[in-house]
Amino acid sequence: MSSPDTELSPELLPKQSSEQLENPYPAIKPAGDSAALIEFGNSLELDVNASVLAFDQRLMQEKIQGVTEISPALVTLLVRFDPAQTSYNALCTRLRALLDSNHEQGCSSVAEFARWKIPALYGAEAGSDLNEIADLLNLSVADTIEQHSTTVQRVLTLGFAPGCAYLGLLPEHWNLPRLKVIKPQVPAGSILVAVRQTVMTSAAMPTGWRSIACTPLNNFNIERAEPVLVKHGDEVQYQPVSQKEFNRLIELQSQGQSVIERVL
Repeated sequence: MSSPDTELSPELLPKQSSEQLENPYPAIKPAGDSAALIEFGNSLELDVNASVLAFDQRLMQEKIQGVTEISPALVTLLVRFDPAQTSYNALCTRLRALLDSNHEQGCSSVAEFARWKIPALYGAEAGSDLNEIADLLNLSVADTIEQHSTTVQRVLTLGFAPGCAYLGLLPEHWNLPRLKVIKPQVPAGSILVAVRQTVMTSAAMPTGWRSIACTPLNNFNIERAEPVLVKHGDEVQYQPVSQKEFNRLIELQSQGQSVIERVL
């Protein structure tokens, strides 16, 4: 039995309408020989990210034959497939039909996700760049902490390491540049900021982002029934805590107890 044709034949794909030519997104492009990359936009906006998350959910429900992995990112969605079960052209035809269906039905909003209140120790060793961040924002340290902790942020995607969460978007004036020099390592649980986003690390890692705080939460633990607690699409609000409370929560987590609160 022969395998399905895997040649990339644009002439076999659906023709683009005039509306699609004016607004080329979402666009489907090949990614290697066994994946399709769907681009929902060329800049990070919450509505673009919402479309990624909504279509990710749609594909999970559809269970398309031959699809082996669906991986959402900030503005793109990667769909891997098994060439022995389907072809790139056949997959693209199916994806385009689903994308058009979503567009017609207005299915771009993010479904109900969890909202978490997550403790965070700001400043000092836990957030060594807090004072510099405050200076860049032209705010006091107290106002910087208040703005960051009162902003409800969506988990835009997970990446770099298992459970490492990219959150946003922070207010426009938080469009801070990355550092010019890479830090060799920040600890797991570090809360980092740049370009209107927050990164909550799940493992020790190098970074070019500024450190504002640290959380006792370990968002990835292979020993848990659900290794990743805070998932893409979830919302997060940080709750400032003292060093004493931070140490207490670290001890609780070591005993297998939860250190975050689900509020929705």
